[in-house]
Amino acid sequence: MIKYSIIIPCYNVEQYINECLDSVLRQAYKDYELIVIDDCSTDRTYSILESYKSKFKNYTLIKQQHNSGVSVARNAGISVAKGKYVLFIDSDDFVTDDYLVTIDNCADDIELLSFGHNDYDKTTIKPSKMNVCIDMSDLFGWQKLLLKSFFASPVNKRYLLSIIKENDIAFEEGLVCYEDLTFNLEYCRYIENFVSIDKPLYFYRNHGKTTGKGKREWPNQFIISDYVYKSVKKFSDSKIIINDLYLYPYASYLIEITGIENKKNYKELVNKLIESNNFKHCVYHLKKKGKRIELLSWSLRHDIQPLSRLIIKSLSKIYIV
Repeated sequence: MIKYSIIIPCYNVEQYINECLDSVLRQAYKDYELIVIDDCSTDRTYSILESYKSKFKNYTLIKQQHNSGVSVARNAGISVAKGKYVLFIDSDDFVTDDYLVTIDNCADDIELLSFGHNDYDKTTIKPSKMNVCIDMSDLFGWQKLLLKSFFASPVNKRYLLSIIKENDIAFEEGLVCYEDLTFNLEYCRYIENFVSIDKPLYFYRNHGKTTGKGKREWPNQFIISDYVYKSVKKFSDSKIIINDLYLYPYASYLIEITGIENKKNYKELVNKLIESNNFKHCVYHLKKKGKRIELLSWSLRHDIQPLSRLIIKSLSKIYIV
């Protein structure tokens, strides 16, 4: 049995993909398969991916029929994975030479392993200060994992494939953002322990592009925010209540109305937000985070809509001309 399945989704990364794949080639540890998914790239990415077939012992190259986004690509990789563990690498990033050796030195009974990451320029070490080993009852450990450790991303984690497949866990293909967060929250519902190590093993490049669909619009009507809220609530109901975890959907709701220039659309969205029980629930959990949120919780509870609108405008930093 192959021990590690490394999944790399790709889209128009001809200037980065060589560095990414070469970093995997340099691994001294060889018990892995590499699964690369091309999401209908329009540049030279696919031809570069083909040129690496002979360089890897276990190499699977999948070409998507339609440009469908990073979630679809990652799910395609999961569907063919054969390893005991799954690792994700983004195609514009790369890993350290001791990436797999370090990961494999960690105990096999760890259900979720998290490790540190660095900026791609290699100049600044960013220790995560997360040398943590917890079990279900460790509230402080869960707080550190969920709130302070690059939690939303899948690229600094080792997952058990059996947990993913047995519980039908997948990246939500209808989301244009937060798909990583909701995947991780769902996975964490089924684990009893995790270990986080301080050592940075991953170099992250933030250049304003995404793998998969490059340019996607954020739909209105709070579809995404409601989904994030439900994911947080499902985790809290089945695992452990961490009030600050509601910062994720709370921020999402505010982001959805940030930048709305049309005064009518802004008012409609804010009015809908004020009536949203999901948003009210988020604010209730966060009411100790500051005076404005505490006042917003009070105004929503007492249906004082003018005050609620004023506070939301202030919190989301929207100024309508």
